[in-house]
Amino acid sequence: MSEKGTLHGQANLRINGNIYEIEDDAELIVGGIKRSHRMIGKKSCHSQTYVGSEVKCKTPLLSGMSLREMQELSSVEIIFESDIGTSWVIRNAVQTNTLSLKGGEGNGTLELVFEGEPAEEIS
Repeated sequence: MSEKGTLHGQANLRINGNIYEIEDDAELIVGGIKRSHRMIGKKSCHSQTYVGSEVKCKTPLLSGMSLREMQELSSVEIIFESDIGTSWVIRNAVQTNTLSLKGGEGNGTLELVFEGEPAEEIS
């Protein structure tokens, strides 16, 4: 557990219980209620809809990993673990990005995008 006032810096990603090393720029959009505002005459109004969650991250393609299997991940449970001690679980997630692999300096990574049910915060 981190000290109070510590900022999020890095995350780990678990996909169906397996830990994946991810780069520091991983992004979590928690989803849930999305509100829209508009004025009707002089009255302020809002509506709301539910939106899913999204995780964007980069992971290296290591020996033993299948590019095809990573491309086709669906109905998985994702746990996004922050270095501040907070985690979020995303159920029924699917990998939505078309994966490509490029070699050379600084490459060899897969850009994964998962979308699923709204994330639930867990401790």
